[in-house]
Amino acid sequence: MKKNIIIVILVLVVIMLLQYFKNSPFSTIDASHIHNITPEQAEQMIKENKIYLLDVRSQGEYDEKHYKNANLIPSNELESRIDEIPTDKPVLMHCRSGSRAANVSHVFADRTGQEIYILAGFPLYSEELIEK
Repeated sequence: MKKNIIIVILVLVVIMLLQYFKNSPFSTIDASHIHNITPEQAEQMIKENKIYLLDVRSQGEYDEKHYKNANLIPSNELESRIDEIPTDKPVLMHCRSGSRAANVSHVFADRTGQEIYILAGFPLYSEELIEK
């Protein structure tokens, strides 16, 4: 009898979890517009000026060192400032490790449908692209 109650409880918990994730905001995210790229690919895109370069680090990190022509919108401000980002180019997002860029890329992709490239880490290997 006790075993049957435990099984019923576990089944109910699983059903509740499945229902939660089915209705979760994460279930609507289309990740097909989000691409991880290598530093070499990012460097080429930056040199060709075919992307909107978005730095999602903090103001302090940006002031210390940033890519030339990088546009700063800290990750915690992106949702409220999303309209500042042009829609005529793909967006290359970066931060120190790639995690902030990856986190906010889903919100951005869901709202805009733009192509997003994520560079995990800063800086690139080419110092000619860096402003200090």
